Order: sequence, then structure tokens, then C-alpha cells
Amino acid sequence: EKPVKSICIDIKPETVDEAFTVMLAKDDYDFDNYLDSYFKHPFFFETVCPVRSSPDFHFKLNQLVENIKNGDINEHLNREWFLDLVEKVIYHEYGNYLALNGIHSVKPSTKKEILERLKFGKQYIDDNFVLINDIAEVAAVASLSEFHFFRSFKQAFSVTPYQYLLNKRLELAKSLLQNKDQSLNKIAVQCSFTDLATFSKAFKRQYGVAPTQFHQ
Repeated sequence: EKPVKSICIDIKPETVDEAFTVMLAKDDYDFDNYLDSYFKHPFFFETVCPVRSSPDFHFKLNQLVENIKNGDINEHLNREWFLDLVEKVIYHEYGNYLALNGIHSVKPSTKKEILERLKFGKQYIDDNFVLINDIAEVAAVASLSEFHFFRSFKQAFSVTPYQYLLNKRLELAKSLLQNKDQSLNKIAVQCSFTDLATFSKAFKRQYGVAPTQFHQ
């Protein structure tokens, strides 16, 4: 209720280590070591970064402030938000260095292996999207670390795994709304939304109309 002067975003060092290792790997991917958490530890100097000098940070942090103001913080501040922020931090700290080392340069055999694992995870989402608790579960099924799965899935399918999971739930909800006998609360529960308000916001953002209008 009082004005907030600052926001502290706390990211575990292990998450940064994992992201740094994946982004720096190039052709040297060792999937088993990733799963065993044998990650490299980057050394970051303490840095003061004016937000406006970094468009990625500027957009992401302003979006966070708006979500807090609108009361949407629980809906948007998930693990993927932190993973994306970690990637931006590493790009900022190692920007030119990482770019020159071609972090997207991966051997064809490795690309094929990654894609097979991603497709396996994607199929797992298709088959279990109402039962999945978090994306870390899907990453484990795909035998990838959580950050590696998040980043590679986004690159391969142009959507984050969480958004893909959410889209599957919303598609199911849309079909269930055709049945006028089911209540909105029941549909929200069936589609694994925490409550009706969260379901309604997600549905309206996806389809441009509230589920109440679609259900009439």
C-alpha cells in the first residue's frame, strides 16, 4: 500500500551457472553432465546498469512493474520469467564475447539430438498438459536441464514451453465452453487453472473475449 522504492530480484547462483554453461557450450554439449549439474561458474563484476541503456532490461522490468500495479504478478512471474531474465543478464555481461563465439553454432548431430529431445518433451505436454505441475517436470522427461529445455524449445518452436502448455489448456477450455451445462468454475478446474480469475484473464488475453461471453 505504500510507494515502493526498489524491487529486489533474487536468482540462485545455480541457475546462472546452468544458463552460462548452456550458452557457452557451442559444439561441446554433454547432456549427462548438464543433468548432473556439472556447470561452469561465471564471475560477474558488480555492475550498475542504467535500465534505459539496455532495451531488453527496460522492457522486462517495466513489464514487471505494470504487472505488480495491475495485480497480475502471480500470473506472470513464473520460472520462465526468471530463466529469460538470466539469459538477458548473461548476454549483457558477455554480449560481444558470446556473440563472437557463436552460441547458436551447434554440430548437426547435436542439433538432431536436441530436437529429438524437444519433440519428446512437446509430445509429453500434448499428452499430459492438464496434469503437469511445472516445466521442470517436462525438461526432466526430455532429459535436458530446465534452462537448456526452455531456451532450446523457444528457439525451435518460437514459443516458450510454458506458453505452449498454457495454449493447450486454453484450447481445451474453449472446446469445453461449447457445453453450456458446465460451469466456468468447473471448466477452470478441469483445465488446471488455479482459480476462475486466472482462467478468465488468460482466456481473454488469448481470444480477445471473456469466457463468460463465449459461454453464453
